[in-house]
Amino acid sequence: MSQDKIKSTKFLTRNSVLEEARSWLGAPFRHQGRNRAHGVDCVGLAIMVQKAHDPDWDHDITNYRREPDQGYFLSLFRELMVEKPIADRLPGDILLMRDRRFTCHCVFYDVKSGTEFIVHSYALRRKVVEEQLSTEWRNNTTHCFEFKGITD
Repeated sequence: MSQDKIKSTKFLTRNSVLEEARSWLGAPFRHQGRNRAHGVDCVGLAIMVQKAHDPDWDHDITNYRREPDQGYFLSLFRELMVEKPIADRLPGDILLMRDRRFTCHCVFYDVKSGTEFIVHSYALRRKVVEEQLSTEWRNNTTHCFEFKGITD
């Protein structure tokens, strides 16, 4: 992404969100991580994508457990993003999902040639991956959000 696009959220588009998320593919998973080389978790990936579009954005948090209080997790997303119905999801949106019993996982949503995909930092894969949105993940989706200020 060019330096010009990084300076302002006015360039925050669905394509730029997905481009930035995909630029992290292969980065190792690390709980509370915020670094390509040392690792990133699912929330960290969302935060780093936001920061790539707005370097002055300062709402990062790293004081959470592996299975965070789902009320806190959800309230954080509601404070920092725009919630919308899951049925209205669009590429570049973030889906929150249940991982076992708790809503504590987030993924970037995309559609390519009619097939749904997700980009996420996933502990079981030990890295940031892109994969088809499986029936299991779809059934575990609890909420949908988009970045504030997204232009398309």
